Amino acid sequence: SESAAAGTIAIDNATVIATGGINAAGIGGGAYGDGGAVSIGAAAEVTARGGHNAIGAGFGSPTFGSLAIDGLLYVPEGSWVIGSNAGVPAVVEVSATGRVLGVEGNETNGAAVSGDGSIANAGIVALAAANVDVPVTGNSFLVTFNSRGGVPTPAPIRVFAPTFAEGFRDVPAAPSHDDFVFWSWRDAASGTSNEFDANYEIDADLTAYARWNDPAGWLPVELGPTPTPTPTPSPSVTASPQPSSEPEPATTSDPVAHATPVETPTPSPTPTPAASPVANPGEPSGTSGPIPWWLVSAAVLAMVMGAWFWWRRG
Repeated sequence: SESAAAGTIAIDNATVIATGGINAAGIGGGAYGDGGAVSIGAAAEVTARGGHNAIGAGFGSPTFGSLAIDGLLYVPEGSWVIGSNAGVPAVVEVSATGRVLGVEGNETNGAAVSGDGSIANAGIVALAAANVDVPVTGNSFLVTFNSRGGVPTPAPIRVFAPTFAEGFRDVPAAPSHDDFVFWSWRDAASGTSNEFDANYEIDADLTAYARWNDPAGWLPVELGPTPTPTPTPSPSVTASPQPSSEPEPATTSDPVAHATPVETPTPSPTPTPAASPVANPGEPSGTSGPIPWWLVSAAVLAMVMGAWFWWRRG
């Protein structure tokens, strides 16, 4: 009703479906009415939807009230505004046995959660992260995925539960690799690791790494750090003109010393010269060789003839 406050509402061991009017909450205040002190027991199953709010204050009221969830709460559609109490942001308490789901059978799809308040979650909130625009403490973990050379790389997934299975999240499909066979998602890139699957217990944000086997699918492949793509090199430019394959002679003042050797043809056989007398060891080193015998004989003969000629004249 108009301006009706909710008071205290405790739901235990019961199944309740609550639907509010245009300006009212499904469970809580009517138009301009404050929210109440609402508790959902561990054995209770509640479905709440409202024109203005699933659970809490009615339209125009600044007072959310309180909400403790130990059982099962469905918020399948509309809005769920978690506001404040006297200017202090309200906190919705979800215990270890508490569960907040969207549509039955499509649990991640449900009401859009907004407001100044927050959720202290020790249990499960199945709503998709895109639907939850308030802080969630406790069970709220971001899982990122590293395909390590495979394709595609899945988008990060926020889960409000200790496992993907409990949080109604799907583990991404196996990526593919040109050289290896997918083994599984693991909680470490190399060495000892645990499989990250739907039942993996999460207690902090983490990265799940794709691990690969050899092409036969038997032996794990240790890739080490995530490979960095190698850029395609630019085509090399060859200088023009092409350098000669023959080495060029070095420039020097002595052309003979660095001239390119030329192959010398084998000379034709020549007649063996007659043996010449061996020079005496005492002869000067500047002579070209011993005096021929016929020259010595001629000189002696000339001397004898000269002497005879002078003797005849005398």
